[in-house]
Amino acid sequence: PLMRTGGASNGEFNFPLGALERSDFATTQQWLLLKDKDAAVDASAGVVADIVAACAAGKEVTSSQSWAKEQAEAEARRLRCELGYDSRIVCILGGQKYLGDSSEALVEALAQKLGSSTDPKMKFVTGGMPGVQKTFAEHCSDGSRVWNLLPRGESSGYGRGTDINAGKDLEERKVIFGLLGDIYITVEGGPGVSQEARAAAARGAAVVPLMRTGGASSGMFNFPQGALEKPRFATEEQWSLLKSKDAPAAESAAAAVAVVGACFGVPATKEESATEAAYRLRNDFGRNARIVCILGGTEFRGTDSAALVAALAPKLEAALGSEAKFVTGGMAGVQETFAKHCGDGSRVWNLLPMGQSSGYGRGTDINAGA
Repeated sequence: PLMRTGGASNGEFNFPLGALERSDFATTQQWLLLKDKDAAVDASAGVVADIVAACAAGKEVTSSQSWAKEQAEAEARRLRCELGYDSRIVCILGGQKYLGDSSEALVEALAQKLGSSTDPKMKFVTGGMPGVQKTFAEHCSDGSRVWNLLPRGESSGYGRGTDINAGKDLEERKVIFGLLGDIYITVEGGPGVSQEARAAAARGAAVVPLMRTGGASSGMFNFPQGALEKPRFATEEQWSLLKSKDAPAAESAAAAVAVVGACFGVPATKEESATEAAYRLRNDFGRNARIVCILGGTEFRGTDSAALVAALAPKLEAALGSEAKFVTGGMAGVQETFAKHCGDGSRVWNLLPMGQSSGYGRGTDINAGA
């Protein structure tokens, strides 16, 4: 909060009092500059940019971040960059040995159908393991859209797809794998599959379990229970086909492909829930995007507030990396001023209700909510 500007940002109107306390990402001196009305506008704006940059980088002042977590996130970002930030990444999870009679045929059919997708942005990532992942790689078209993620120094031996490396061992590779994808398809599996599915679900990635195959994918080994519930973008018939052991493998595979396609193409409708809209927008921005939302009044009341926002916008744009996106609510006042002063506007999105536009002439208008 730019407390020096008054209003809600200074604690009025039931503003969260905890937000007025110094953040772990800020020094005492920086926090004082957010409060000081006599400080130079440029100094306060620079402090905000520094605090946000420290927060985005996970550099806490008073407590150290886990090195492993920081490295895993950095590795996931690197891989997303290599695959293309606008890629739609589908990760394949499954057991190293087949236990069900029809599971292998199901994976073969799934790989063939997904591999024939005409969406050039769709990429498929395995963990380079035998069993489900190897079968998928070997049957996914010519393998040109398959990447096999293994610990450093290891190779899959598949002879299909491109091997990529991250993490010093299997445990580190699992953590990175759980941070990489937009959608995770699971087949059979044990505790390891559940571990990676939980990590993916916890950060908002979609999990599509082929429940008919049993094991983790049917809910065992502490598999995320929410992932077993039908999402809005899947039909009852499709979800039933993911469960039914009596359905032909080709039909269940086709249903899984349809669910994946619907997830990536989930429409913005008035029936869309707030959670679903947020997921859709996050997916559009890129799952590793650093999103900075701008809040403020529709009219300036402080004598130097407009100048402060105008100074803040270019400093934030310069301080944060290319992964940072800035989101306004498309309103007049603070948000419009920020949008018009944030570089060329290419990293600004203005979020408005369906059918409305900001009229800023800067940034990209996006819509969600009735």
